Amino acid sequence: MLQNDNPLNELDFVFSIANLKKMQSVLPTSLLPAKYFSNRLEPKNGEKQDGLQMSAFNGKGQMLPFKVLQLINPGTDEVRFDYKEQWMEASNNLPAMLDREIKPEEYTGFLLRGFTDQYVFFMENKEKIIRKINDLFANVEVRNVLKATQQYLDMINYAYHPNCMMDYAEREKLFENLWGFNYKNKSVIAFEIDDLLVNDVPIFFNNASNKGIITSGGRIIKGYYNRTALGRIIERISSLNKADFDYQKVLLATSLGIYDGEECTCSLGVTPYTQLEKIVNIIVQRSVSDSKGNKSVFQDFLIDNGKREFGTLPVDFYDGSSGIYTFLLYYNEYYPNQKNKIFLDSLETILFERLPETFASFSVYQGSLSLLVPLYHRIRLFHMEKDKNRAFLIVQSLQKMQIDLIFQEDWLSGVAGLITVLVNLYTEATNREFLNFAQELAGKVTLETVKLCGLSRGYSGVAVALNKLNMLLPNKAYSQLISDCLTKERQYYTDGVWADLREGKNATAQWCHGCAGIGIARLELIQSGNEDILLKQELETCINTVLDTTLEKDSLCHGNLGNHAFLMKVLQTGIVSGVKEHKIRKKLVLIENKLLFDGVTVEGMSGYPLIGLMNGLSGIGYEWLRILTDYAIPDLLIFE
Repeated sequence: MLQNDNPLNELDFVFSIANLKKMQSVLPTSLLPAKYFSNRLEPKNGEKQDGLQMSAFNGKGQMLPFKVLQLINPGTDEVRFDYKEQWMEASNNLPAMLDREIKPEEYTGFLLRGFTDQYVFFMENKEKIIRKINDLFANVEVRNVLKATQQYLDMINYAYHPNCMMDYAEREKLFENLWGFNYKNKSVIAFEIDDLLVNDVPIFFNNASNKGIITSGGRIIKGYYNRTALGRIIERISSLNKADFDYQKVLLATSLGIYDGEECTCSLGVTPYTQLEKIVNIIVQRSVSDSKGNKSVFQDFLIDNGKREFGTLPVDFYDGSSGIYTFLLYYNEYYPNQKNKIFLDSLETILFERLPETFASFSVYQGSLSLLVPLYHRIRLFHMEKDKNRAFLIVQSLQKMQIDLIFQEDWLSGVAGLITVLVNLYTEATNREFLNFAQELAGKVTLETVKLCGLSRGYSGVAVALNKLNMLLPNKAYSQLISDCLTKERQYYTDGVWADLREGKNATAQWCHGCAGIGIARLELIQSGNEDILLKQELETCINTVLDTTLEKDSLCHGNLGNHAFLMKVLQTGIVSGVKEHKIRKKLVLIENKLLFDGVTVEGMSGYPLIGLMNGLSGIGYEWLRILTDYAIPDLLIFE
């Protein structure tokens, strides 16, 4: 508890800074569930490994997620060292009662409540606690851990190599490598080497009220630290506040597995512009930048290997940095200021400075291929050659490795969304290669992998993409596939809705799997001149279902704002009039008033709503921006 500041130079690298922010919390206590080595592990049997679970919560034996160098065939003439899997033995840290092992997971609610009580206690009694800490710990001498003991032991073990044992100069050379260590102040290294040369683990101490460090021989290196250990603790207690509490509570809840995607409601103001401005402020506050503000990333809830985490957002368009950037790009076009422009530039540097050459799928919503979407919108706005070249280079890289990817056909995770974006890129960038690749992908579509209804992962999304291509390059094969999509989707239509074929789900009105998305698809087909006689009847059904439905969440993907976007699109086409038009306008006002006066409801925790495009505040902000600009900006739900 009385350790001073980290002695290492902190890298001015935005991802390191984001990680350091998390480490200045309850997480590095080793008490809470944590994963180690997961970012350094190769997939095993085709699946991502979860890392090593090490904390007070886990005392059970487990297989190490990496192989360890071990002696093979000892006592034989075939003895050798090789890497093998190794089992880590169980510890005895978990409590037991009446011979029954107690599972800490059963008490997570108590832990969260205890943390809350103690944080509030410290926050309300800062002055008394600081006085007490001064009374107890002034001039106390404590050990300072500059390196883990194991690191020193590894160095000593290396020094047992025959070269070092035969020639003392070689031993000295080995330890002199320590001068390359990334200490802020390297004056301790000479004393580390002195101890290691006599096979001793270096040890240092610090007076909690002094900035100096004490060596194993009692020598004091004055001014080693910039502040005292006691001062560091007092500053930390002084800085405790509601915002920090909310942040730490989020980290605690995700670490303990308490958070499971619950909803939170935010009061963001009672006018569209006030809400829009507040959303932008929240998004910027959720960012982490390097010291010069040249690069920025976002922190938010995300799903990592099937588990909810709180960390740095990936590049994804769906709920990652590409989607947020696209919202802010249009916001800055209509409400420009220098501060927003600088922040936007810092996002562009992270997104576009290194173009991807490998891809995990054909999805333009998830993964590095998502960059094509904001690049298309930049081309649409600015017509810059560098953006056209960036998009072309990404497509070229995808073409080279596409044979290694699983071919899926849907809009969200497959080629349907990509085909639509490629057609858009061709239209704006006039590079025939984009259109050629769209044709190539469309030629592989058979509907074999499509098993659901709806726009995001179902038949409607494939129909929209093929229709977009068919309008540019009429093709009987595309027309037939569109007809097949409608036929297959109609098999699952009963009682005014299309069935949600996902296990345990029942989304009937949302953009993703319900009538809002299916209605958008029907509207697109009607507007392009498709003569299927059932389309208008199905559109009417979609409108009625959405009018009769009020959703709990307000997000674009499966909330009220997705429905708002659909109904507004219906009005803009002029396809309805009279009583139906009046009902739609009334529904639009109800949704807007709900946001303004009852609050915005999205997934998240108190003080930490999701900020992504499809499930979070960026999508809410984008729709407000469309309303305020009289729909001068494109509809992202259909990749206009």
